[in-house]
Order: sequence, then structure tokens, then C-alpha cells
Amino acid sequence: MNEKLKPCPFCGREAVIKSSSDSRYYVMCGKCEAKTHKCIDKSDAVKAWNRRVEKESSLPVEYEADGYDDNGELIYDTAYCPNCRNEYEVYYDYHDNYCRKCGQKLDWRTDNG
Repeated sequence: MNEKLKPCPFCGREAVIKSSSDSRYYVMCGKCEAKTHKCIDKSDAVKAWNRRVEKESSLPVEYEADGYDDNGELIYDTAYCPNCRNEYEVYYDYHDNYCRKCGQKLDWRTDNG
């Protein structure tokens, strides 16, 4: 088995291969604890973890403005995942590399279009 584990599709952190008490294997994120189903072989667990849908390429978050600052500039305080519309508070939420709800890779740059 030479396949390297991809980062967590939800938080972008490193994952590890674990074994269960029934001698099966699964892959789990070291931070958010997302995990695969149990597999007989380590290589099957890695393949299950590394399987991604079309969410591998980052998409720009969609910003929403709802007011103006003292200089008359729009205040963008809400952002949405472009795939599932999961809502993030721009100034309060941690900006994950991946959507917490659907796993879409996110681009947080404000100059993306």
C-alpha cells in the first residue's frame, strides 16, 4: 500500500489509520474525528478515505453584505459554501479549508471575482 492519505475533506487536517477491536481498519481525522466505515484491509480504508466527489477543486465562498460602515463601504459579514449554502460568520467563524457540512474545498480570498 503506497497510497498517501489525503487531508480531511471537512477540516483539512491530517488523518490517521486506526484499527478496531474486531481487527478491521478505518481512517479518522485527528481533529474533527470524521471517519470511514470499517474495512478488512488497510488499503481499502485508505481508498475509502481518499475517495472524493467533485469537491476536490476549491470554489470561492459567496459573500453577502448586509450593511455599511462609517465610510459608506459595504460590510460583508456572512459567507456561504457555494455547494451546500452552509453559512459562516466572516468575522467569528474559523475559516476552514473545507466546508464542515459537505466537504467542498473552499477559497476564502476576497479577490476571487
